[in-house]
Amino acid sequence: PALFDRLDSAFPEYGWKWRGDHWTASSWPADFPFSVNHERPNRLMVYEDRPHWIKVHGHKGVRFLDLVNGGTKPVGADFPEAVRRLCDRAGVSFPEREISDKERERAERREARRSALEALSAYAREALKGERGAKARAYLDERGLSEEDREKLGIGFYASTKDARKYLEAEGVDAESAKEAAVLWEQLKGYVLFSWADPTGSPLTIYGRWPGPPPEGRPKTIALPGEGSKGSPLYFDRARKAGHKDLVAVEGVIDAAVAQSRGDSRVVAYVAATFSGLQVETLQRYRVRSVTVVPDPDGGGDRGALSSVDALTRAGIKAFVAPRLPVNPRNPKKNLDPDEFILEHGMDAWRDLVENAVPGSAYRAQRLLEDVTPDSTTQKRRDALEAILGLVDGLRGTEASLDAEDVLALASERTGYSGEAIAEQADSHAERREKEEREKQLQTALREAEAARTKGSSPFEIARELRRAMEEVQAGRKEPPEPYSSDRLEEAIKALPEGRGFPWKSPNLERAEVAFRPGELALVAARTSHGKTAFLVNLLAHWLENPVDEDEALVFFTAEEPPPAIHLRLLSLFSWKEAGAGSDLARGANTIRDYLRGPMRVENFNSTTIDAAKKKIRALESRLVVTYCAGWPADRIAQQAKQVAASRPVGAVLVDYLQKVAPPTGSFDRRDMEVTAIARAMKELSVDLSAPVIAGAQINRDSVPPNYRRNVDEAIEKEPKKGTRRQLVLAQIKTSRPALHTLREGGSEQEADLVLGLLNYAADYPKLGEYERGVLPFDVGALKNRHGENEVWDRLFFEGKCRLLRAPTYHEEGEDE
Repeated sequence: PALFDRLDSAFPEYGWKWRGDHWTASSWPADFPFSVNHERPNRLMVYEDRPHWIKVHGHKGVRFLDLVNGGTKPVGADFPEAVRRLCDRAGVSFPEREISDKERERAERREARRSALEALSAYAREALKGERGAKARAYLDERGLSEEDREKLGIGFYASTKDARKYLEAEGVDAESAKEAAVLWEQLKGYVLFSWADPTGSPLTIYGRWPGPPPEGRPKTIALPGEGSKGSPLYFDRARKAGHKDLVAVEGVIDAAVAQSRGDSRVVAYVAATFSGLQVETLQRYRVRSVTVVPDPDGGGDRGALSSVDALTRAGIKAFVAPRLPVNPRNPKKNLDPDEFILEHGMDAWRDLVENAVPGSAYRAQRLLEDVTPDSTTQKRRDALEAILGLVDGLRGTEASLDAEDVLALASERTGYSGEAIAEQADSHAERREKEEREKQLQTALREAEAARTKGSSPFEIARELRRAMEEVQAGRKEPPEPYSSDRLEEAIKALPEGRGFPWKSPNLERAEVAFRPGELALVAARTSHGKTAFLVNLLAHWLENPVDEDEALVFFTAEEPPPAIHLRLLSLFSWKEAGAGSDLARGANTIRDYLRGPMRVENFNSTTIDAAKKKIRALESRLVVTYCAGWPADRIAQQAKQVAASRPVGAVLVDYLQKVAPPTGSFDRRDMEVTAIARAMKELSVDLSAPVIAGAQINRDSVPPNYRRNVDEAIEKEPKKGTRRQLVLAQIKTSRPALHTLREGGSEQEADLVLGLLNYAADYPKLGEYERGVLPFDVGALKNRHGENEVWDRLFFEGKCRLLRAPTYHEEGEDE
């Protein structure tokens, strides 16, 4: 974004011109690294939503990062250098950081281990091709891994420690690094070696498999020692490189190798009875959507599949389990392993097997019901049903209801109970569990109250805690936290109401992505008389005329001015809009008040715009709720807003203003804690309603610079020329723009997602009527902005008579800039 803002000076050789919402080149650089038939500069554009590259229309484009690297993607040491060059052009600091000796030593050891592993893998691949690798090659051929497969997957053979040492020394691996990486481990001799990489493809460990039945005293499999050496599933790097978010997981190394060699790049191996915690964390970090487990067809595989399902589900990853693999036709006493199934039946049958996987919840239900039939004893069927209902009770996520339906259908089939009978039993089970949970909560609350009494807490504090506990119990059973699920959260994001952009044309704030979003608290901060109420009422008027939802209500809580005063402000705003810019027919609030109270004293008074404004508001008033809330606590405001939301959608809640709202119920030691509690209640309200909450907030009076007032007055008195005087005064007033740390009583900014600072030049221009017209700048700045840039300011203009905010006209743009 910093580069985008100053693209014309950062890359002057392109002659960039701003075209309203994007840059267009006016010259074609001689060294542009993208070949086209016709080098027309206007085909080179940079858009605000893709500020990192130059779009070449009719083609793809080139990243700025590649551009400063001679047209190629920078890797290794070239990458930070390319970033540094971009930083210089953008005028921002390169993020320099001195690493500690300990960090440097750790990084060097990690890099040395990787180099040793790479060298060992290269040695093993060569050794497999040699004379002593003949037995290993025959074994791999028998397991379905051809020479081409072995090369592609990096499979090798450890012939001898002596040969390995000689190869590693030739590759520059020193003895200390080789020892620390354990790559000269005598125990590896005779094993087929599989290279195991981390998600980025860098060496993680080496895994060994004895070629055939191992001799006495030697394990079938072996792995290099090292903490976290299996922290990523085997071949996850290959699946990730292929772009898969839905994986297939097997237990064995050769199972995965055969599947990968036959073209199923989704397949990874956990190489244990179940996924490890680190492996699940890795899948979660790289946003894997689902994993279909194909377990070995034995008791260990079944138990491991259940454990994997639980771990994946907790991490928010959808888990499926494939059907049990069939019997080996050449050994009826044993079922086929995944690699044997692929070699026996082919890849089409393998893909069909994976496609027929059941959700993890259904697999667990199958295990619970595996020896239950309609002919089982009544007690056995009822015990099984109780276990199933417990399983259903714990289902979470976006597909919980579908999973529950599948599980209960299976329960009906296995137990012989009808669907209706099971549904009734499920209701009874849920009620019983809820009652038990509430009783536990009450017992816990009573124990805590007794402990508080013993410690000498006041009766008031004990009663308050008991009341809180009772409210929680009355609100219903506490649900355990839902597992993280990208699908569920993305569906929730899609269901959110639309946010509201900044309502005035403001290139800087739009570029900083300033908006009022559902579920977020925005503060509008200014000194006294600097336009907090005016800004909020202008927002209200704009959103009344431009609704996101025609049925939405806009809720305005005012502790500053009563509803009749807000109505006068709206009438004045709409009269200006009806009259048009510069018209004498726009009416201020005082004039409208006099008009509404009786005949005007001014002869030939024209009420056209007032009458039009009244008509306009009457057409919109069904969507407007204005409540005088002076002295109300924050929780009462939230309660009334929720009452409105119970009957219709709420588009936004506006509160004028934060420091005039009383804190929610409770005791607070300091005023800043009260203000924080008020802001927190407003933030919670925005989340509960899925609507933006916008509240005014006070800025400290002492936030202005030293000698500020004197400097403004001197600029007015000493400069005779109107135009020059105006510029001098505006420049002085601009120095008093508020900052985030100047919020009065602090605390509220911690809860806010957006804090806008306001500077109304009219408030600090005391001799405006004597010297100037009644229109002055009104600056708005993003002091805090979770979704974009901070400390970004833009200019509006303030029509003093009508308290109206508007974007600058053409001749006003750039004033005092």
